[in-house]
Amino acid sequence: MYTYRQILALGTMTLTSISVGFAYGHLSGLVRALQKHEDGITLNEGQISLIAACMIFCCTVGITFLAFCGDSIGRRWCSTLFSIPLLLSWILVYFARGFILLIASRILAGIAAGALTVLNLVAAAEFTSPKSRAFFQSIVSMVAPALGTGLGHAFGVIIHWRTLAIAGIILSAIHTCLPYFCVESPHWLASRGKFDECEVAFQQLHGPKRSEAELRMLIKFESNKQKRTTVNNGFKKVVAAFRKRYLWVHAGPYPVMDILLGEMFPLEIKLYCFLLSTPAVVSTVVAGIMFMPNLVTAIGYHGLFLLNSVISCICMGYFWVTLPETKGKTLQEIEIYFKKNDFDECNVSFDDQVKTFI
Repeated sequence: MYTYRQILALGTMTLTSISVGFAYGHLSGLVRALQKHEDGITLNEGQISLIAACMIFCCTVGITFLAFCGDSIGRRWCSTLFSIPLLLSWILVYFARGFILLIASRILAGIAAGALTVLNLVAAAEFTSPKSRAFFQSIVSMVAPALGTGLGHAFGVIIHWRTLAIAGIILSAIHTCLPYFCVESPHWLASRGKFDECEVAFQQLHGPKRSEAELRMLIKFESNKQKRTTVNNGFKKVVAAFRKRYLWVHAGPYPVMDILLGEMFPLEIKLYCFLLSTPAVVSTVVAGIMFMPNLVTAIGYHGLFLLNSVISCICMGYFWVTLPETKGKTLQEIEIYFKKNDFDECNVSFDDQVKTFI
């Protein structure tokens, strides 16, 4: 049974993901109209290409800001903070009459999209129980953005892009305000030493007397970690993230399930891992786009899909061999596995060996 607070939090994340996807989908109708020089807006192909491409590049900027803001002000207020640029981008689109406002709107949308995508991926794992975590992460990180993108493409065919911006304004305004009514992530509260607030938030999300063992483990784990950790500022956390082997699982092979990415990074450096690995992911995507015409010319579309299938199979085989099964495991158990390569010694009592490891 899900509590009102949990439904509200997950509903906010889902709506935010739909809104981000809608921003991507809206671009197709906008580009098509710009190519036809509608509304008296005359742009060359270079300017149109820049408008189309800059959003994905600006995602990295948003993730960079999120790494430092999310560590300081928490998940809830970050959701509101990074929803504001998306709202402003829609307003700029509505009033745009030339290149400057259009490119500014895409820059703001990219910053918001990068931050909100990673934030929802992280928060969905922290706001749900181990049994339902994979399902809700799939909804928030894959189904909702795809739905938003599809709606943006579909409505872009029948509705003028400027009129469609009104729907974007309404969506963004709603998910800018909704986090005010949500609780903060218990995991973030515990990581900041706010254990009383963590307990209250956890019970509001999961209900009283439910998952008590998970709550006790979370508090004990973070309490012991804070007594021994030396990673206490942003720069040191970036360095710590760079040295972790699970960072490179994300930064290397691209077809990694978003569910796993929301689970595998330690709480104290989670956002910094995304900060470091995102440029590698973006570079991989850009390289794929650049080389695709040459590949199609050389091996054809059949060869292209065969090559993609082979690479994907190799990557999934690598994941099968090297990564653990996380179904039903708490985030603390998963964190201990990646540090100790063993689930067995992860228990609520926290014996001396586990304390020493922390």
